[in-house]
Amino acid sequence: MVREITASLRANGQLKENLADAIRDSSVSGAPSWFEGQHGFSVPPEAIADMNSNKSMIFVSGFPPYSEASKALKISMSASLHHCPEARDGYLGISGHLAIFFRQQGGRPYNYKIFGSLLKAGDSFQIKPYTIRT
Repeated sequence: MVREITASLRANGQLKENLADAIRDSSVSGAPSWFEGQHGFSVPPEAIADMNSNKSMIFVSGFPPYSEASKALKISMSASLHHCPEARDGYLGISGHLAIFFRQQGGRPYNYKIFGSLLKAGDSFQIKPYTIRT
């Protein structure tokens, strides 16, 4: 189904192939921009308890102390644990694959493959993901 959606958006010139193009498009139009590409996001390892409490995962880019560049654009992305195959009943088990992966990353950015829409939110950007893949 994702393949058909991206093909339709691409055919209509509405799918950006990278985050930079989506940011440029959304900044100019003021509307969300569809994109499919890779971007490095950090997941603070200490945030797993908060994720379980909120029933959603939070990914950040450009926010200290997880930013590698001091002038990086601030981008956030959240994803419901209810839609995550590794989560049970909206809960990310402490010994589950994702929890272990996030802890091993230690807050360092990891390039995720994302299909979703990006919109400007104040002085930062927010992604509403349709798919997130490692």
